[in-house]
Amino acid sequence: MKIAAAAAVILAVLHNPAQAAEKEAAPGSRPSAAIAAVVNGVPISVYDITPPNIEKVVHGSDKEAQIEQIKKVTLLRKIMYEVLYQEAERAKTPVPQNMLQRMLNSQILEAGGLLTFVRKLKQRRQSYADFVRELRREITIHVFLSKFTQSRSKTMFFDSQAQDLVVPPEEIRNYYDDNPKEFLREKKGAVRIIVIYAQDHPSAAEAEAHARKAHAEAKQGEDFAGLAKKYSGVRSQQGGLFHLSGDSGLKEELATLVAGMAEGEISDVVKLGQTFNILKLEEKKEMVTVPFEEVQDAIKDKVRRKAIEKEQRLLVNKLLERASIVPRELMKDLMDQD
Repeated sequence: MKIAAAAAVILAVLHNPAQAAEKEAAPGSRPSAAIAAVVNGVPISVYDITPPNIEKVVHGSDKEAQIEQIKKVTLLRKIMYEVLYQEAERAKTPVPQNMLQRMLNSQILEAGGLLTFVRKLKQRRQSYADFVRELRREITIHVFLSKFTQSRSKTMFFDSQAQDLVVPPEEIRNYYDDNPKEFLREKKGAVRIIVIYAQDHPSAAEAEAHARKAHAEAKQGEDFAGLAKKYSGVRSQQGGLFHLSGDSGLKEELATLVAGMAEGEISDVVKLGQTFNILKLEEKKEMVTVPFEEVQDAIKDKVRRKAIEKEQRLLVNKLLERASIVPRELMKDLMDQD
C-alpha cells in the first residue's frame, strides 16, 4: 500500500470515531486509568501523563521523585494544551486537510514505512485513532496560535504608513544596550611567524644571525608576510599565518608568548629547539562586541517575537483563569509555567 493511501485510511479513522473505537478495542488498546485532572469536563488520565518505559529511562537514588516531577510537568502542559484546544474549537479553527495529510505522510516516511510506523505506535501504546487525533489537535492549536499571532502583530506593530510590521527603533536600541553579553563574539586572532631552521645553515650561530637579520628588517617596517615567505619555508604561501582558534598548531611556548603580546607587536628572536622564531601578532584573540548595525535586524525580530510570546502567555493565563480545572490547586503551578 502506498504511503499516501495508507495515510488516507488513517485519516478516515479520525472521521469515524465509533468505527475506530470498535476496531481499536482489541488487545493493546489503552486501559482505563485514574484521572489526574479534569479541564472543563474533559478528563486527563494518569496514563496520559506517564511516558512509556519511564521506569527504564529514569535512574538515580531519587528515581521516584524524578518520575513524579516528569508526570507533573507533563500534566501542566496537557492542561494548557487542552484549554488552548478548547478555545480553538470554540473559534471554529479550520484544520487544513492537506497539512494533516502531509504531516502524517512525513511521520510514516520517517519511520521507514507503514508497517514500521504501526509497530512504533504500538510500542508507544498508541493506536491509529489516538495518533491522528493527537496530530489533529496539535495542528488545530498551531493554526489557532498562528492566527492569534498575526492578529496581535498587526495590532501591536503594524505601521499604516509603512504598510509593514515595525518595532520602535528605541526598543531595538534598548535591547542591545540592556543585553551586552548576548552580542559578544570571539575575535579569532592571528599571528605570523618567521621560522628559521638551524639544520638549513652551516651552524646554529649562522642560523641565529640570519634570524636577527630578518628581525631587524621586520622592525624597520618590512612586510612581515613577505619576510616569512623570504626567510621561512613553513606556511610560506600564507606568509607564516596561524589562526588562533581551536588547535592553532602553535607550540605551547609560542602560544604563551602570543597571549602576552599586543596587536602589531613583533617579538624578539625566540630559540625553540633547533629553530629560531620571530612572531608578529596580527590580531589579538579576544571577546568583542558586535556593532549594533550588524545585529539590529535580528534584534527587531527577537523583540517582536518576545512581545508576541508574552501575548500568547497572557492569552493562556486568561483561558486558565476562566476554566474549570480540578484539582484547583494546580492553578498556581500553571500560572508559574513558562
